[in-house]
Amino acid sequence: MRHFLLIAGLLLIGHLTVVGQDFNLSGKVVDEKGEEIIGAGVLLEELGLGTSTDLNGRFKLFAPKRNYTLIVQYLGYKEYRNTIYLNRNIDLTVRMESTFTQLQEVVKTARAEDYRIKSIPGVERLTIKDVEDVPLLMGELDIVNSILLLPGVSNAGEGSTGFNVRGGKVDQNLITLDGSEVFNSSHLLGFFSIFNSDVIKDFTLYKGHMPATFGGRLSSVLDVNTREGSYEQMEGSLTVGPVTSKLSFETPIIQNKLSVLAAARFAYPNWVIGQMKDYDVKRSKAVFDDQNLILGYRINDRNKVNLSFYRSFDRFRFSDDFEFSWGHVMGSLTMQNVISDVFLHELKINHVDYHNRQYDVAEDYEIQNGIASTSLKDNFVYEGFANHQINLGLEIKDYHQKPEERVAGARSGVVPAHVEKDRGVLASVYVDDEWSLGKLTLSGGLRYNYYAMLARNEFLLYELGQPKSLTNIIDTAHVSAGDVNYTNLEPRVGLNFLMTPNISLKASYNRVYQYLHLISNTTSATPIDLWQVSTFHIEPQESSNYSLGLSFTNDRRRWQNSVDVFYRDISNIYDYRDFADLLLNNHLETELLQGQGRSYGLEFLFEKQKGKWTGWLAYTLSKSENLVNGPSETERINNGKWYPSNYDQRHNLSVVAKRDLGGDKAFFSVNMVYNSGRPFTGVESSYYFNNAVVPLYSSRNKYRIPDYIRFDVGLGFNSVFKKWQDQLNFSVYNLFGRANAYSIYYRKPTNAAIIPFSYKLTVLGQAFPSITYTVNFK
Repeated sequence: MRHFLLIAGLLLIGHLTVVGQDFNLSGKVVDEKGEEIIGAGVLLEELGLGTSTDLNGRFKLFAPKRNYTLIVQYLGYKEYRNTIYLNRNIDLTVRMESTFTQLQEVVKTARAEDYRIKSIPGVERLTIKDVEDVPLLMGELDIVNSILLLPGVSNAGEGSTGFNVRGGKVDQNLITLDGSEVFNSSHLLGFFSIFNSDVIKDFTLYKGHMPATFGGRLSSVLDVNTREGSYEQMEGSLTVGPVTSKLSFETPIIQNKLSVLAAARFAYPNWVIGQMKDYDVKRSKAVFDDQNLILGYRINDRNKVNLSFYRSFDRFRFSDDFEFSWGHVMGSLTMQNVISDVFLHELKINHVDYHNRQYDVAEDYEIQNGIASTSLKDNFVYEGFANHQINLGLEIKDYHQKPEERVAGARSGVVPAHVEKDRGVLASVYVDDEWSLGKLTLSGGLRYNYYAMLARNEFLLYELGQPKSLTNIIDTAHVSAGDVNYTNLEPRVGLNFLMTPNISLKASYNRVYQYLHLISNTTSATPIDLWQVSTFHIEPQESSNYSLGLSFTNDRRRWQNSVDVFYRDISNIYDYRDFADLLLNNHLETELLQGQGRSYGLEFLFEKQKGKWTGWLAYTLSKSENLVNGPSETERINNGKWYPSNYDQRHNLSVVAKRDLGGDKAFFSVNMVYNSGRPFTGVESSYYFNNAVVPLYSSRNKYRIPDYIRFDVGLGFNSVFKKWQDQLNFSVYNLFGRANAYSIYYRKPTNAAIIPFSYKLTVLGQAFPSITYTVNFK
């Protein structure tokens, strides 16, 4: 009898255990082409239990055994609704159908209506559709020009390369295209970016909390991914504009198995440059082109391989003074496989070759340099623990600086020169855990870096306590590969506390290191600036980043708003000595001064998502400063006091608005940009010496150029021709023709003057209208 009762009890316990057991419902949400949909809302209706899809389009829920109604929703797609009997762990694929019948049908959306409330601090996601809503510059959709309208993001002005995030330098942003590191994100000196919107699937800007999966930069991460070509049918698009035209084409090679996507852009801006007011700008010339090729191969339901190739080329000639040319060649291999329902694996192998050239027209010689990078990233995602998503992996990057070459032309009297450069390898291991604890979401990560310098085998040694200069050299140190190395640990933590369904409090702390430096003594970055790896004398940069924010919305999710404060404390930044000579220099440490930096500020974003009028208002109040206070007077800037950094802008305001005009048929858009003038070092007096004028400059960055103000408007029409998927766009850039200053320069004084006279250089000082036509074909 006792045995019978024991067996019965065990059976009863087992039955209760099964009844009370939670099963795992996981899956992937994709569109008609099989592309992942990020930020889709997933709900089990009977429990009111929901979540959002991650950056891979995946979701995971835990629930007891029973029947459920699974609902998946996303803006621009028909609601998915299906009944599921959850009596075991289930992994499924949800395919959603787009509700757009016009051009928006090919748009890849990438965020949910309440993503600001749920996301970790400092994460910004713009969809390609959001980019479409902004008035077009010269008729081109552009990712970088769009993120410049977000709080905390700015640049040095029209004609400048790159962008600045929360008071950081241009080189402190990690920009990736399918995992390949981008060393210059700009075409045409910053008027366009290298990203062709026809092939972009999604892009995310991390400007606060940076997950430990990313490393090597201090300020931000801009992660851009291309999409795959169609596996089901042939299709493409053609866009014709006043400055650029582009063509994309995609088709299955093997139905539902192998696809190809190819795209190309070509620019012809010289007729526009010829309309500029400035005499030297008017006589300038420019051209660029780029190409993308993406191959996708679905081995089976659990394994996929992608090959992505990219090439770009730019050339810019300024009057009869100088000429720049630069470009990338990139290749990326991505292998993804689902090891189990809760265990995912992704391997990326990338190679990047960046080259640039500066040509002196009058002296007939050119200087060439560049950098190459090869990387491997092996990443695993584990979702087997309730309420956890764990990312862990290994990343190795090999940076190889190309030799600097001075090549003399046939009529040049310049002596050719060759300077060998440096090479460094960065190996990192990392782990990230996003842990959901009810109302609290905690993102914690740790990244360990080992950096070693490989190429150079000797260094100059300088007299202790004296400035690093050629007159203070005392010896040469000989080292072996790897003897110069740095090891660093990077803790990352971010949290989101859902105070109410509509209000969340966020905070983050990140310590990050950077082993690559963009060496420049110009006010804004240029394509021919030198990328330098860390060496014995040039140490890695270090930053501690703090962020605190509040996000809030209303019940109908019409608005998403946020307020953030940030502070950054930076060590081992490098500024330059006065009149520094940086090119063809194998002892750069003698021209650089080591210091520290800080930036802090307040950001506001008010975004309207629904209604006839949509758009956002972004405002940033910030300050960015440097301090260089070396042991001797020659190793100090501004007498060892804090001074504004080159990219310090106190106020940044952007207003973006779009008005639907009759559903999806037409829309009107407008944006306004206001930026405080950035600093520059001015000439305050001068004197004659040996019949030459010698200028006397102010303290570093004492003055500021005039403020920047610009208005743009746009008007778009969908389905211009019946039964066609097409769009016609009209836009006017710089509507009121304001002559915004790029910078302040000086000319030699006349015989009657003593002080060199200043003048304001304006790159695009007039209104620029454009008309662009896009047609999709199948």
